[in-house]
Amino acid sequence: MEDRAYLLAICCGGCLNRWAGSERAHCRVCHATFDDVELFDLHRGDGRCLSGRALGLVMTKNGIWHREAGRGNPGVPSPISRRSVAGSRTVD
Repeated sequence: MEDRAYLLAICCGGCLNRWAGSERAHCRVCHATFDDVELFDLHRGDGRCLSGRALGLVMTKNGIWHREAGRGNPGVPSPISRRSVAGSRTVD
Protein backbone atom coordinates (compact mmCIF):
# COMPACT_ATOMS: atom_id res chain seq x y z
CA MET A 1 0.00 0.00 0.00
CA GLU A 2 1.38 3.42 -0.89
CA ASP A 3 2.08 6.00 1.81
CA ARG A 4 -0.85 8.42 2.10
CA ALA A 5 0.19 10.40 5.18
CA TYR A 6 -0.76 13.59 3.30
CA LEU A 7 -4.41 12.52 3.61
CA LEU A 8 -4.20 12.29 7.38
CA ALA A 9 -6.77 14.48 9.16
CA ILE A 10 -5.35 16.42 12.09
CA CYS A 11 -7.30 17.85 15.03
CA CYS A 12 -6.41 20.48 17.64
CA GLY A 13 -7.21 19.43 21.20
CA GLY A 14 -7.62 23.05 22.27
CA CYS A 15 -10.25 24.14 19.76
CA LEU A 16 -11.24 20.94 17.93
CA ASN A 17 -10.50 22.47 14.49
CA ARG A 18 -9.65 19.85 11.87
CA TRP A 19 -7.47 20.08 8.78
CA ALA A 20 -5.57 17.83 6.40
CA GLY A 21 -2.20 18.15 4.76
CA SER A 22 1.32 17.95 6.08
CA GLU A 23 2.12 21.52 5.00
CA ARG A 24 -0.55 23.15 7.21
CA ALA A 25 0.38 25.03 10.39
CA HIS A 26 -2.03 25.58 13.30
CA CYS A 27 -1.47 28.19 16.01
CA ARG A 28 -2.00 26.94 19.56
CA VAL A 29 -2.46 30.54 20.76
CA CYS A 30 -5.15 31.97 18.44
CA HIS A 31 -6.18 28.62 16.89
CA ALA A 32 -5.93 29.87 13.31
CA THR A 33 -4.80 27.38 10.66
CA PHE A 34 -2.47 28.50 7.86
CA ASP A 35 -1.73 26.98 4.47
CA ASP A 36 1.99 26.71 5.21
CA VAL A 37 4.65 27.36 7.82
CA GLU A 38 5.77 30.58 6.10
CA LEU A 39 2.34 32.15 6.66
CA PHE A 40 2.24 30.87 10.23
CA ASP A 41 5.66 32.42 10.94
CA LEU A 42 4.51 35.70 9.40
CA HIS A 43 1.47 35.82 11.67
CA ARG A 44 3.65 35.17 14.79
CA GLY A 45 6.70 37.20 13.71
CA ASP A 46 6.91 39.41 16.79
CA GLY A 47 5.54 36.89 19.28
CA ARG A 48 1.91 38.02 18.97
CA CYS A 49 -0.76 36.78 16.59
CA LEU A 50 -1.90 38.83 13.61
CA SER A 51 -5.16 37.76 12.04
CA GLY A 52 -5.09 36.27 8.56
CA ARG A 53 -7.26 39.14 7.37
CA ALA A 54 -4.73 41.71 8.69
CA LEU A 55 -2.06 39.93 6.62
CA GLY A 56 -4.18 40.14 3.46
CA LEU A 57 -4.91 36.41 3.43
CA VAL A 58 -8.11 34.70 2.34
CA MET A 59 -9.87 31.97 4.33
CA THR A 60 -11.06 28.79 2.62
CA LYS A 61 -14.47 27.32 3.35
CA ASN A 62 -12.59 24.89 5.63
CA GLY A 63 -11.13 27.72 7.72
CA ILE A 64 -7.55 27.66 6.41
CA TRP A 65 -5.85 31.00 5.74
CA HIS A 66 -3.96 31.14 2.43
CA ARG A 67 -2.56 33.59 -0.09
CA GLU A 68 -5.02 35.11 -2.49
CA ALA A 69 -4.72 33.71 -6.03
CA GLY A 70 -1.93 35.48 -7.87
CA ARG A 71 -0.12 36.58 -4.67
CA GLY A 72 2.58 33.94 -4.68
CA ASN A 73 3.06 30.27 -5.38
CA PRO A 74 3.75 27.51 -2.86
CA GLY A 75 7.40 27.65 -1.86
CA VAL A 76 7.87 31.17 -3.23
CA PRO A 77 8.14 34.02 -0.72
CA SER A 78 5.00 36.14 -0.62
CA PRO A 79 5.04 39.91 -1.08
CA ILE A 80 3.19 40.16 2.24
CA SER A 81 5.29 41.44 5.13
CA ARG A 82 4.62 42.38 8.73
CA ARG A 83 5.85 45.89 8.01
CA SER A 84 3.13 46.34 5.38
CA VAL A 85 0.51 45.63 8.03
CA ALA A 86 2.01 47.78 10.78
CA GLY A 87 -0.74 49.05 13.00
CA SER A 88 -3.04 46.17 12.09
CA ARG A 89 -5.03 44.53 14.83
CA THR A 90 -3.23 41.75 16.66
CA VAL A 91 -4.82 38.81 18.41
CA ASP A 92 -3.35 37.91 21.81
